[in-house]
Amino acid sequence: MNERVNAFFDRFDLLVMPVAPVCAFEHDFRPSNKRTFDVDGRPIAYNELMVWNALASVFGLPSTIIPLGTGDNGLPVGIQAIAKRFNDITSLDFAERVEAVLPASPAPKEFLL
Repeated sequence: MNERVNAFFDRFDLLVMPVAPVCAFEHDFRPSNKRTFDVDGRPIAYNELMVWNALASVFGLPSTIIPLGTGDNGLPVGIQAIAKRFNDITSLDFAERVEAVLPASPAPKEFLL
């Protein structure tokens, strides 16, 4: 599988994808195996969120999360930019360029002092 990942990054500088299949949501304090979230009207197991960051984690790829604003619930929405292994500067540079052309994302009210 490493060969396929390397082949992808030989052709492309970045993989840009959602951070998760849903917008940020309020914390659920139940055990993780009891938590679900809604995707298109279907309950999905909370642990399935891990699939979205697994690519970067499993293959040791740098991933930078870029805030894009807030969803209808007022919580953050963003994308992740994944770069080739040891090319952290590529995802960081992309994030900087995106943030330069977007308005600043407000922090959730709960985090403001």
